[in-house]
Amino acid sequence: LCPRYMARVVKNVRIGPSPAWMRKRLAQAGVRPINNIVDVTNYVMLEMGQPMHAFDLACVRENTIIVRPAEAGETITTLDGKLRELTEGMLLITDPRGPIGIAGVMGGQNSEISKETRDIVLESACFQPASVRATSRALGLNTESAARFIKGVEPGNTAAALERAAQLIDMLGAGDVVRGAVDVLAAIPRERTKVVSVPFVNSLLGLELTARKMAMLLKRAFIPSIVQDAKTLICTVPPHRQDIQRACDIAEEVARMYGYDNIPMTLMRGDLQVGGLDAREVLTDRAKERLCALGFFEAMTYSFMGPRELDALALEEDDPLRSCVKLKNPFGEDQSLMRTTMLPAMLAAVALNLSRKNSGLRLFELGTVFLPNALPLAELPEEKQALCLALCGRGEDFFSLKGAVESLAACLNIGAPGFIEGGPGYLHPGQKAYVTAGGARAGYIGCLHPDICENFGVPRVYVAELDFDVLAGAASEGVTAAPLPRYPAVERDLALVMDRDRPAGKVAAMMKETGGALVESVEPFDVYTGEQVTEGKKSVAFALVLRAHDRTLTDEEATAVLERIVKRAKKEFGAQLR
Repeated sequence: LCPRYMARVVKNVRIGPSPAWMRKRLAQAGVRPINNIVDVTNYVMLEMGQPMHAFDLACVRENTIIVRPAEAGETITTLDGKLRELTEGMLLITDPRGPIGIAGVMGGQNSEISKETRDIVLESACFQPASVRATSRALGLNTESAARFIKGVEPGNTAAALERAAQLIDMLGAGDVVRGAVDVLAAIPRERTKVVSVPFVNSLLGLELTARKMAMLLKRAFIPSIVQDAKTLICTVPPHRQDIQRACDIAEEVARMYGYDNIPMTLMRGDLQVGGLDAREVLTDRAKERLCALGFFEAMTYSFMGPRELDALALEEDDPLRSCVKLKNPFGEDQSLMRTTMLPAMLAAVALNLSRKNSGLRLFELGTVFLPNALPLAELPEEKQALCLALCGRGEDFFSLKGAVESLAACLNIGAPGFIEGGPGYLHPGQKAYVTAGGARAGYIGCLHPDICENFGVPRVYVAELDFDVLAGAASEGVTAAPLPRYPAVERDLALVMDRDRPAGKVAAMMKETGGALVESVEPFDVYTGEQVTEGKKSVAFALVLRAHDRTLTDEEATAVLERIVKRAKKEFGAQLR
């Protein structure tokens, strides 16, 4: 975790402002001048790319510095005055008492340089990039030092940077630099040998250089190379060039020395392979195209949400939608959970558009929801593709949304979807239904409950959330086509008075079953609940299309079918002809 750590003591420190030339240079580089000691460490970091830090020696117990991973439960107050809880494995700079700095990120307040400081310890070290990156992200602490360590710092540069800092302190008269330094080196960096293919480098750069020419170019980059044969180079990479790890890195050095402007422009070359979309991608594209044709606009929201959004849906504490995967490093409380439903983000998009005076909204999003099998996580959560629709504005109602779902089902060759009574509690009790496809429940549609609308700051909104995996499973690859009818149809309207809670879909299914092959289609087109019907009842008007495939249907035959339908409706549902 720490390939090299160096420290040097400066005694009789005289804290004061830096000279004008140093303050000016730091300010031009975007660094705020603080005092001569801190400014020297920042100046060396900018000048040599080596982050440094200075500790108050009086605050380092027993004059001992230890580099070790953090233990569970440890805390440190950093230089920005914030108390930080450390997790196991974070690399720390400590003394025998406890942490005095977070390695590569920020120092601790308990060892900060102050006006009373008399002796200091200068730190120049090299920390593993992955360790610094993980610590910086976990703590949400991004500093100039961390940024440089994450990109990688050369261990061989630590001694030169420490010597430069000591030189500047001596030049500024800011203290008496003690001779010698502590240097703990895990391993001495050594030269590395790379065998490089000349044709490979030429193929990357689009050049036709000889092995000898490449060797000459690499020599200018201080990478000695031996020509083994016309197709092979043996390159000796200096220890300080840690950025050179692969043959493509050698190719980059060749390009730099050759001159980027000297590389000729060429067209792309390669074999073209015929590709295509798989069946699922075809269905996805087809669904999006159909929804766009219906006037919907695609929304793209984050896959995160917060606890407040679930509270705004008025979900029960044991509701499965509350079983969310929590993020370790969330951007904020409002994005701390992986979403189990797309509805909150969709309602936020509706509210945003309405605030921008965009009325008559039709939005959809096809995305992923994350459903854990159990918490805490023992395995990866189930990822399901979901489709969320939202309609809002003048002329939109429950049947507008229902029609959009039916049109989508027809586009996917699912057939007529089923609508059964029920739905989540955050929908209006009288305007909601579960959707079925291929015999499986595929989601719900309905009008958002007024209380939930108020929570999200939206007017009446009609929403649907469908399991696209179920829809795709019920989709048929083939297209069934019927010949054009040879005989005319008979169209009749039928109005039945029934219980208000009676689903019209069940009555329509009964009509098709009773009429048999003669009933081509049944569509409910009007619902009346006014003064002309009894309290607790409703009048539903159905449009029936009757047709015989071998003859022209007579009025008597059509009337007989309607009479059978009315008789069965009265027997099964207690419905009366209006």
